[in-house]
Amino acid sequence: MIDPEKTLSRITAIIFLGITVSIVVFDETFEDLVAVIIIVASVAGLAFNWLSRQCSPEEKGWQEERENWEEADRWW
Repeated sequence: MIDPEKTLSRITAIIFLGITVSIVVFDETFEDLVAVIIIVASVAGLAFNWLSRQCSPEEKGWQEERENWEEADRWW
């Protein structure tokens, strides 16, 4: 299972790794570097949001409740 406490530090490490690779390999200008930072941070934010929802106990409880209601409807 994904650990939400470690996920943020991993995403931060991925952002810095992406920035470092873009500087070293592609010899980016400052404007390109800003664009890369924005894109990587946006994707990382979306990924973290999705992961936090997957690990959320409220979301899991809601899904289990819905499955129980669907099973009850089928029984009737």
